[in-house]
Amino acid sequence: MLNLVKLTLGAAVLSGAVLAGSTSIAVADWPERPIKVIVPYSPGGSPDQLTRKFSAVLAENGILAEPVNVVNVQGHFSVGATEAKNADPDGYTFLFLHAALMSAEVVNPDSGVSWRNYDPVAKTSNFGLTIVTHADQPYTTLPELMEATAQDGHDIKFGVNLGAINHLTYIDLMDAWPGSDFKLVQAGGGGKQYPMLKGGELQAGIMTSQDILTFQDPDIRVLGYSGPDRLGALPDVPTFRELGIEAGITYDYWWFAPIGTPQEAVDGMAAALEAAIQTGDMQAWLEAKGLTDDYLRGADLTADLEASWERIVPIANKAKTALNR
Repeated sequence: MLNLVKLTLGAAVLSGAVLAGSTSIAVADWPERPIKVIVPYSPGGSPDQLTRKFSAVLAENGILAEPVNVVNVQGHFSVGATEAKNADPDGYTFLFLHAALMSAEVVNPDSGVSWRNYDPVAKTSNFGLTIVTHADQPYTTLPELMEATAQDGHDIKFGVNLGAINHLTYIDLMDAWPGSDFKLVQAGGGGKQYPMLKGGELQAGIMTSQDILTFQDPDIRVLGYSGPDRLGALPDVPTFRELGIEAGITYDYWWFAPIGTPQEAVDGMAAALEAAIQTGDMQAWLEAKGLTDDYLRGADLTADLEASWERIVPIANKAKTALNR
């Protein structure tokens, strides 16, 4: 059991650092009331599941003295992101999001969202995407599917969420296979693509590893994974590069706070998340969901955000060009 220690040490407090030789967390006078985390997606999706798991682990292990409440804001993710941006920076509102925050800034600058509109708190995990077909389709490998596009690509309906991160992975994959040409269908994320694949509205699509492991459906054939290594939870699914396709990007899950949030709250939340991710329960859950433990905070996080931005901009610009045709 991880037990909270509240210390009032002013500027000398260790700002949420895990104390040497102890499992306690020193977080000054924060928190003194429940904490809200905005997830700008519907309940039940991958971001929602992960945030709620963190909330449960924080509570079950006594890492924070107050509960972390997940608030789903539905509609385009920019609605929830804007709500978090405009929230009172009092240390009790946070945002949980992934690289959509960066891609949207390029693809749709009028959305008004940017990763620079927040104080970064922590990166806690990383995920990749998978290319899938229905099991009744003739394509048993990813190269077979890609090769088929050279002959009848516009007859192969491929689901994406145009301008979103699964579209970025699609573009990355297409760039690595010249001549590929699917018929793109605006199908949303994995949760929406799943019934479309089952019903024959799509012949192929793209889902997160977490989607695949949530559905556990033998009718969905997984052809390849975008990450650098095979996942322990999907040991039979090869990476793109294993298949000779020089493509494959992954995305991070980040926690942000409104600009001006007190440093003790930023550091306290970062330390609490670090303690949560180190628990056996959280580690087992991440592995079972196909997520990678990838924790960063502070200056390392800031540098990593800049590097992620540099990687995403060129691909997001291609998505923007495709949308404007």
